[in-house]
Amino acid sequence: MNQKDITNDLQRFRTVRTVKNELRARELETTKNAVPHNSQWSGKQASEPSELAPDCLPWLHVAKQVLAGEFHGADKSMRQSLVIGLRSIRHPDCQAALARIKT
Repeated sequence: MNQKDITNDLQRFRTVRTVKNELRARELETTKNAVPHNSQWSGKQASEPSELAPDCLPWLHVAKQVLAGEFHGADKSMRQSLVIGLRSIRHPDCQAALARIKT
């Protein structure tokens, strides 16, 4: 039996649990190397979108929509979701949108 046959036999016996464990291990490794969220690692406020973490950029667009009045009349659940998304982003537009939602 050669190496290729052994590898094929082992792959046949892989279970769903094995695949899930491998995916979880990769996920944990990825999060260890991730850049911390903007508000967690910097005490200063970001003045430019390029200073924000990549996962914050969509929220900057949402903040501009809030400031433009696109969420005027939103229900309580939507306002709470917006607050959760915007509250940790240290950007003037996000903070202004947060203040507008809360009033």
